[in-house]
Amino acid sequence: MRALRNYPLTPEEAFAAAGEPYFDPALLESADEDALQPYALKGDRYLKAWDVGRKDASVCVVLRAPSSDEVPVLHVVGYKRLVGEDYPAIQAAIEAMHAEYPGPTVIEANSVGALLSQNVRIPKDQVIEHTTTEASKQAMLTEIELRLQQQTLKIHREFDQLLTELANYRVPDKQIVQDSVMALGFAVANADKANARAAGGGINRELFYELNGGTLGPSPSWLNRQKITTDGPSWGLVPVIRDVSDPRELNRYKADALTGELEAMLARGWRVADPAALDKLGLRLPKMES
Repeated sequence: MRALRNYPLTPEEAFAAAGEPYFDPALLESADEDALQPYALKGDRYLKAWDVGRKDASVCVVLRAPSSDEVPVLHVVGYKRLVGEDYPAIQAAIEAMHAEYPGPTVIEANSVGALLSQNVRIPKDQVIEHTTTEASKQAMLTEIELRLQQQTLKIHREFDQLLTELANYRVPDKQIVQDSVMALGFAVANADKANARAAGGGINRELFYELNGGTLGPSPSWLNRQKITTDGPSWGLVPVIRDVSDPRELNRYKADALTGELEAMLARGWRVADPAALDKLGLRLPKMES
């Protein structure tokens, strides 16, 4: 059902899952596991993304970007929602959030966001203008979904408005509150710009746009490479765990057994949480049999 929803070939397929939750409730609940506490830490790098509303709320989502030697997991560590504020107040909030969290700021360039992105008192090389199209919107929703499946997007339970909007998100989405979902999407879509090393597990957005330029969806081979299945989970991902001394370090992850990531993580001291999971996937690793 999810493949039909993301890549419809007919109008009937496009509305096949209409009214159903877009994001799996179980995945949203597990997104809190090992989530970082919501505050900025000295030396960390962040990306702030703003969905600026004319009549709706203006929302900022802050992601902590992983360093080059960390497992590529994105943590939501900041959030701000403004309702009924005028543009000078929104601009002041954008500037304040930028100062609080080191790293670039993303502002949706559609409508009033374009004007604010030009007026904010932030160095221009630290402002990213994000233009939303139907294709780019679908791409960022799909990447949020994939990251939730792979447990590479963590959201602390304190951000209840964001989690509520994710839980309530439906397609079509014209009559629902979605400002926080869009801000999270802008953040995830631009997360690789927060540091020199692009976070893994993402979608090749340029390819996605090219493949979705018309009414036809991507080829089956591309879908297989992304490991999207009709029942939701990503095939080939194996839960691994490790012991950590610092609670801020990741101790759970879903490693890709089909690209060599799993073997590399086992070599670094990770272990398979449930060895039976390998049997279910028909996988055999020499290191696991010894």
